[in-house]
Amino acid sequence: MVEIKNLKLSGTDVNMQALDQFVSSNRILKIRLLKVDVEGWELKVLQGGNRLLSTTDAPIICIEYSERHPIQNDNLVGIYYFLLNINKYKVYKLKKGKDVISKLIEVKNYENLPHHDNIFCFLPTHLNNVDSDIFL
Repeated sequence: MVEIKNLKLSGTDVNMQALDQFVSSNRILKIRLLKVDVEGWELKVLQGGNRLLSTTDAPIICIEYSERHPIQNDNLVGIYYFLLNINKYKVYKLKKGKDVISKLIEVKNYENLPHHDNIFCFLPTHLNNVDSDIFL
């Protein structure tokens, strides 16, 4: 369970709500793609979506994975292993990085993750339904 709290960033109050609670309270029935880029708080977002991400109908995930965010840097291992353990997600990265159009390659271990890029997470059912041309 992720606690909901108000955060003050640069003089601005930010209301936080767990992803599962947001989905439930807004009666969202299906999410096909979840893009997460929250400046180092990515693991907390994933943890707040535990129910959503553990279902057989869980979304494809595109998530920023960066050593440049001090908050996230402490959680990079956590993000990777959370994704592998929450469901049957397979993790991919862009072969040439986000600055060049390229195909996705599977990340088979923690050492092959990018230093500052998005990673893409697919369940086996997603892989059956997306164009195979996006993969190397």
